[in-house]
Amino acid sequence: MKQEYDFAGAKRGVFRRASGPIKLPASRAEEAWQGPQDALGRFVRAEARKTLEAYRARPHLVAEHANQEYD
Repeated sequence: MKQEYDFAGAKRGVFRRASGPIKLPASRAEEAWQGPQDALGRFVRAEARKTLEAYRARPHLVAEHANQEYD
């Protein structure tokens, strides 16, 4: 049976069997989002505004970026 590295335990040289249980670290994503008015929400709005301004100034960027995503 193939052994795999146990990334969840973050222990070098410790392997687990593919059929063994996987222990994933707890996600902190829920703690990070506190609504659109917190620092993360303000950052996302600012980035979106900058991107839209760049697309208005250079419309060809829309197609260029779409093609990059497609590739």
